[in-house]
Amino acid sequence: MMKIKNRWQLKALLIALIIPSTVNAQLIITEYVEGGSLNKAIELSNISGVELDLTGYSVTLYSNGALTATDSLALTGTLAAQSALVIYNRGAENEFKILDGVESNVASFNGDDALLLTLGDSIVDSFGQYGTDPGSSWSSGNFNTKDKTLRRTASTIEGDNIPSDEFPGISLSQWVVFDKDTSDGLGCIGELSCVDVERVPEVSAEDDICSNCPTIDKIVDSATYDESAYYLNALIAADDDLRSSINQDISKDHKKLTYSEVWTVLTNSDEDPNDSGKVIEIYSGRSIGKGLNAGLIGNSGDAWNREHVWAKSHGFPSDSQYAFTDAHHLRPADASINSERGNLDFDEGGVALTEAPENFKDNDSFEPRDEVKGDVARMLFYMDVRYSGAVADNTPDLLLVDYVGTSTDTAELGKLCTLYSWHNADPVSTWEQNRNNIVYEFQGNRNPFIDHPEWIKPIFGEACGDGSPVVNLAPAITIDAATTANSGEVVTISTNVIDPENDLLTYFWTQESTLELTFDETSNSLIFTAPEVDIDTVATFNVVVSDGVNDVQETISMTILATIEASTEATDNTEVNEATEIDETKKSNGGSAFLFPLLILIFLRKKYY
Repeated sequence: MMKIKNRWQLKALLIALIIPSTVNAQLIITEYVEGGSLNKAIELSNISGVELDLTGYSVTLYSNGALTATDSLALTGTLAAQSALVIYNRGAENEFKILDGVESNVASFNGDDALLLTLGDSIVDSFGQYGTDPGSSWSSGNFNTKDKTLRRTASTIEGDNIPSDEFPGISLSQWVVFDKDTSDGLGCIGELSCVDVERVPEVSAEDDICSNCPTIDKIVDSATYDESAYYLNALIAADDDLRSSINQDISKDHKKLTYSEVWTVLTNSDEDPNDSGKVIEIYSGRSIGKGLNAGLIGNSGDAWNREHVWAKSHGFPSDSQYAFTDAHHLRPADASINSERGNLDFDEGGVALTEAPENFKDNDSFEPRDEVKGDVARMLFYMDVRYSGAVADNTPDLLLVDYVGTSTDTAELGKLCTLYSWHNADPVSTWEQNRNNIVYEFQGNRNPFIDHPEWIKPIFGEACGDGSPVVNLAPAITIDAATTANSGEVVTISTNVIDPENDLLTYFWTQESTLELTFDETSNSLIFTAPEVDIDTVATFNVVVSDGVNDVQETISMTILATIEASTEATDNTEVNEATEIDETKKSNGGSAFLFPLLILIFLRKKYY
């Protein structure tokens, strides 16, 4: 067993247990600026020869020897080969803010704070000595982490992935030292100053003119919009064909915008109705000057940028793809809040954002403020239906899924049924309708779920337990029975019933004739004993079969035959009656024949005697 001799060994052991494993990677820290006041920045560079996906990389700040993080920044997007990304402090002067850089609190370090660059759970590079408080700074000769700008030498090809080692230690030769507040090397790899790197210009906080919004012509006039012509296929489509019909209608006239043209569209589509010089930010709800966009002043906390509501890392990372510049899901957003959302899925729960507490965030999802939840849902329903993997769109088949934690290796985004509930709770507003019309004028297509929100249910409702009502089909009846029965015979009339849904069925039998019969009215088969009848008698029966929704009736008639004895007795009685009538006739006729000769004899006697 290893024996721990002193507190320094114990501290080293704790560090070894706490920090992640190490790995060599393409991304390293190439510049460190610790200047006056808040003039602080770090530069990360892709030293490889291929484009680098930044997903999974994070920069974490550890203050004053702490073993737990003070702040952290998860990186997103891609970084071109031999290119640099600058992370700067919000309060830094603009010369330290590179136009394509990122503002973050992770750049709130002093000379005695450590920084770790990680990829997943692995260490990629480090600055300072993790777990050690050096006092005011780490220093060695002219090298100092306070009031200096330090640049990595061009010969450095891998990071310092053992962060608990002495600093600068053996890595001292990797750093070139420059005077305090030197900023001209930010934005490019190498020890020399940069050429043609755009920095954030000084702009008035009241600027309401977007100076980098190109002029673009409208391609349609929303005042002449003809719904029946635009939704030619969708308006007549059955539910099963609705998705494909909508896709056909909203794709055919879609003009692909450039990413610069999106600035122009958003300054029109998201204009503050109370101030034409400003736009409304989607998550904060604040009104901000049109000229204060990140394309002009950089991604500082005072800027608004183009938020991809369907995160571009989930299927379309390049501006050559249609979905990347589709203004129907691009909205003005506060730059720092946009960074907070990152590429998270949408769902409920989490911790309120400090800058906009109506929004919430946890490790795998983002919840926007209530006023825009329906807007977000309908934008994402649009994206799911608009992009089906068509070659012309250069965009994969986008798919909303009912879970969070989706991977950027897929074209999926969540969470479907949360979005569905947001849509139902937050109906289409006049703001959305106006925005739909303006985007239509520039881009040529519409969001169908703003025009027809009722189309969402037949496409997405079933997956969320809210599909179209199911039609319960009626049962079908056939009767199995003889057409005649003898008196005294036990008769069975059977029903053969087919119910498509296999519902629980009930039966009710009645008879129309006056025969005295005994039977179970609720049995699925009618069973009775045929009564004795003098003559053949027709018996008629009705059965009603119910599946709880539908009642189906069927009628059957059966002849009850008279018994043989009754028929014979009736015949004998008829013959006796007929014989009696004949005898009476004979008696009547015989009396008359006797009396007539007697009267003649009396008459003759009187005459001749």
